[in-house]
Amino acid sequence: MVTTESVSTSAEDTQVAAQTGQKRKEPPSSTSSPNNETSISTTTTTTLVCKWAACSATFNTLDDLTPHLFKNHLNSRAIDFHCHWESCTVAVDGSDALLSHLTNHLGERRIHGCRWNRCTQRFETFDELTGHLSEEHVGAGRSEYSCEWEDCDRQGKVFTQRQKVMRHIQTHTGDKPYQCTVCKKRFSEANIMTQHMRTHTGEKPYKCPETGCSREFSISGALTIHRRVHSGEKPFACKYQGCEKKFAESSNLTKHTRVHTGERPFRCTITPCGKSFSRPDQVSRHLKTHDKKQKKTHEEID
Repeated sequence: MVTTESVSTSAEDTQVAAQTGQKRKEPPSSTSSPNNETSISTTTTTTLVCKWAACSATFNTLDDLTPHLFKNHLNSRAIDFHCHWESCTVAVDGSDALLSHLTNHLGERRIHGCRWNRCTQRFETFDELTGHLSEEHVGAGRSEYSCEWEDCDRQGKVFTQRQKVMRHIQTHTGDKPYQCTVCKKRFSEANIMTQHMRTHTGEKPYKCPETGCSREFSISGALTIHRRVHSGEKPFACKYQGCEKKFAESSNLTKHTRVHTGERPFRCTITPCGKSFSRPDQVSRHLKTHDKKQKKTHEEID
């Protein structure tokens, strides 16, 4: 709950409209409230400026500005439940309350926009947007899923599980409402947080039913993959013509596919090296060569 008695005119209009059923008047492209809160319309053609603390990043639309806010200013590491928009110092009691308060500055309650394959629907809450994406765009019961979010760098690359594409979508929307009570890490779905909690508790409720096997797992997916060791099942087949490779795990198929595509998405972080690799373990081994060179240099200096 916002700990201030004053709110912007646009927020009051919205509340009255909700209570009376009257259509709220759209705010102009830029208005100032008695509290010096600047409101922004989603239809304005004026460049929008992020006024959170010292940030001055500019955007063409509110649909561009809001993801920036969620990713850079409202994430679990940066958030302190105080508003830092321009000169505002309002304190709130949670992330939901902060988002609700932020609409006073933006002049628009439906700040969560869907950008899935030319969809332009807008929503007031993360839950509404996530539900819309899940039901209208992602669906269920498919063998493959893909992300069609505008400008997504994974377009054309499929996900083998619905859970994985929904988790990926959160990188676009910024929605991670579930927080671990131990390490404070945030998650997009309750079941993912439950799985994470087992890293703290050590619980492994999924046991292999095969006679003589005592393996136990913290998540059901890991058990499913393990059981293929016993059955020999390899459901993930390479789709490149002439290649008959099959794999028990989708991640291994992804790694194998890079043999055909030549893709090397993992890059050495040491400047000015910048060598790229197809697998993260290759980067780890490569980084050790830098450690050896650095150690040798120090020995020569000594």
